[in-house]
Amino acid sequence: MNPNTTQAPSARPTMAIDPTIMQLTSQYHQKLQQVNQQLSDTYSSPNNSDEEESDKEEEEEQEKEEEEEEEEQEEEEEQEEEEEQEQEEEEEDQPYPIRQSKDGQYLYDLPAPPKAIYSCPQRMLTSIKEFACNHGYAIVIRRSDKDQRKIFKCDR
Repeated sequence: MNPNTTQAPSARPTMAIDPTIMQLTSQYHQKLQQVNQQLSDTYSSPNNSDEEESDKEEEEEQEKEEEEEEEEQEEEEEQEEEEEQEQEEEEEDQPYPIRQSKDGQYLYDLPAPPKAIYSCPQRMLTSIKEFACNHGYAIVIRRSDKDQRKIFKCDR
């Protein structure tokens, strides 16, 4: 580097571009644009037979896809109907009606054991459990207060 120059040491000197090179580059770009336009016109022409064939193929593929979608929808509807029928049959097979509470739990209307007076707590528990078992459900002790009272629940 020349010590008499005022340029910073990191700056590079710029080179002058020859006007003929600029003119040739411009002509080259124009020619490329023309070729691209011709290619675009050739391959997007409505009279192009290859495109007509591909359009027909696309239409056929779309029709096939639509038919397949319709068949899938029909199959899904049939499956849903079958599931609904099975669910209805299961509900009919249930010995007791089933309801759903507001919080999403299932509620069963089960028959209660007949009223009776028992001589001991063990006999009462045995009788209640036997009645529940004979009617398709089970009863367990939910909580008890030191042999004074027992709260039962259905264990289904």
